[in-house]
Amino acid sequence: MLLVGRAAKLKHRAALVKRHDHDADDGILDELLAAVGKPGQLYKACKGTGKAASSVGKELPREMEVVLSVGEINAGAMLHAYHTHACNDAPNTKEGRDCALKRGWAGPQQALALEGRNRGSQRMCNAVVCMRQAGELVGLLAMHVQPGVRTCVVQTIHAAPKVRGPWNVPSHLWDSARACVADLARAKGVKKVRFSLELPQCMSQKGAHFWISRMGWEGDDLSTKAAEAWGNGETQWTHGTYELWYQLQL
Repeated sequence: MLLVGRAAKLKHRAALVKRHDHDADDGILDELLAAVGKPGQLYKACKGTGKAASSVGKELPREMEVVLSVGEINAGAMLHAYHTHACNDAPNTKEGRDCALKRGWAGPQQALALEGRNRGSQRMCNAVVCMRQAGELVGLLAMHVQPGVRTCVVQTIHAAPKVRGPWNVPSHLWDSARACVADLARAKGVKKVRFSLELPQCMSQKGAHFWISRMGWEGDDLSTKAAEAWGNGETQWTHGTYELWYQLQL
């Protein structure tokens, strides 16, 4: 069933309240609903879930800009700033971290922001693409780019709930990240870059669907099957280690 406008907001609000066991802060709910029901956006009410139907990305509004931070120090500072903002400027409190969780800034992403690397990996983040809306941080993609620029690991991607929807912020972040790495590769005379992705277990199935179905990546058999299952509303798929990749030809 496709919904628009207020009907879409009401349906999605009910799904969010149920998901959080009726313990959802009104302010956070308003933020999560800000991108639902906008003009031109259709909302698909799926059995057991509330999911926005995919939409073609639009040009970003004037008040939104993409900012690039390169180098471990600069990238780390941007990660920390994004984490602090997601936690309502209270990253050292449980309340602040819980607020970030409700905004979809998950535990593994919070750990990345604090440590500069994914858990179990020694690859330090050295490139961050961030999106600002009227000065506010609303989207982020973090990467580790190998010195020879032949491989690149995407460490996380996140968009604030209020900018999700018809603007397709994740796609803009990915396009900017790919362009950044392409420039670095050309400067090194590199003709091909292999992007890969390390998915935390708690985000594996949803992440596989996002990168394969929406961003055009490839994956192994397990990843592909999990992505298809998620797209069909099967959210009880067995989590595991998924291999995802993207080949950039220059």
